[in-house]
Amino acid sequence: ENTIRKLSELYESPFELYEQLGNFYQKHSENGEKHSRVKRYELLLNFIKKRNFEENIQWEELLTKDFYLRENAKSRPGFSKNIEKYKHQIREFFKGETLMRAYDPGKIGCYAGWRRYEKNPIIGEQIGEVSDPMVLPIKDRFHLYYSHRFLKKILVAVGENGLDFRPFAEDGVTEEKTESKAYVIGDTFYSDGGDFGYSLIRRPELKWEAAVCQPFVLFAKGKYHLFYTGKRYDPVTDGYDRSVIGHATGNNAMNWMASRQPVLEPDLLWERNAVCYPCVIWDEKEDLFKMWYSAGDIEKPLAIGYSVSRDGEHWEKPYSEPVLKKDNSVLEKERVGACHVLRDGEQYVMFYTAWQDAFKSRICLARSEDGICWERHPNNPIITGGQFGAWDVEAVCRPAAVHLENKWICYYTGCARKNHRIGALIHEGDDLGFCGGPK
Repeated sequence: ENTIRKLSELYESPFELYEQLGNFYQKHSENGEKHSRVKRYELLLNFIKKRNFEENIQWEELLTKDFYLRENAKSRPGFSKNIEKYKHQIREFFKGETLMRAYDPGKIGCYAGWRRYEKNPIIGEQIGEVSDPMVLPIKDRFHLYYSHRFLKKILVAVGENGLDFRPFAEDGVTEEKTESKAYVIGDTFYSDGGDFGYSLIRRPELKWEAAVCQPFVLFAKGKYHLFYTGKRYDPVTDGYDRSVIGHATGNNAMNWMASRQPVLEPDLLWERNAVCYPCVIWDEKEDLFKMWYSAGDIEKPLAIGYSVSRDGEHWEKPYSEPVLKKDNSVLEKERVGACHVLRDGEQYVMFYTAWQDAFKSRICLARSEDGICWERHPNNPIITGGQFGAWDVEAVCRPAAVHLENKWICYYTGCARKNHRIGALIHEGDDLGFCGGPK
């Protein structure tokens, strides 16, 4: 087909070509012999050579292509090019093909032993725009707390394996469908959503709670604690102009008694108008709550600060400067923030967001012996944006992790086309790959 098409371009009309070709074939079949298919290709090549076409055309290559498109041949035809000297390159090529078949798309943009969960995103395809995941294992279940960007409230889903979660409204979220799932009496929040539903709804009468988001839940001193970000709305600019951190407590991690005043506010120079993204650990040995928070900007904070408390309500900032701020690398050229800190043996491990610029963010790792001075992972970042067209191709940020038996899971917010979803990363094994191993 390819040969005839190219050959017909050299004649004034196809009729002229087929007339000459028919005469040539008849001349070489005068004895009534029947030609094999390979012989017919050879006759066509002889026909072409006798015409002495001036065009520099690789007729043997075209015929070989047509031959293999039609025939399931075990050996190459005699008119094809001798490829003996190319056998090594061909062998290496097919080795690469074998490797490509073993290629794992979940590892694109992942480093230091991490990979994306194959069923990502785990929250967001049906429920709407969501972000800020935080997962707490409770008995034989995992509770996933997250922000709903449209409803401006904190929701919760549950799952058994830490990867597959059930949101409370699988057919989508609207105010009408979900308002009955939770209600507030005074400063106590109740949820009747069963395994999933609202965890915390805003109190519009409190100016600092025009929106609630960025939840962090832990169990300490006999009860559950929910720390979250509250945002103040400015009608003049039609946006949020200040963020603070609130605190609520509960007996079942679903219903909450919330304070009417924020427990942490921006009052240091570098914090500007925002403290946000709380992450809290209860240190039983020191009888102390320890909080790592972000500050400096409501949506994309500048750095990470540190605060301590005895009761979760009254906080002190022992340092006037951040405990982690951007370094001079391209990776952290713009800012750092939105972190999650875990106690792992004798060290603290921090998952944090690094912004290269206003749009490009990645997730990184650091560790510390005291939670104040941090050593960055040598292979940062552990994840960048996904492959072209993926749900997280534009940005990955706001990590939260759990350490299970011989496995780490890191939950994160991914963004594409301004849509936010929640996904998961998996790391097999306990060792995260810091220089010198675990401390």
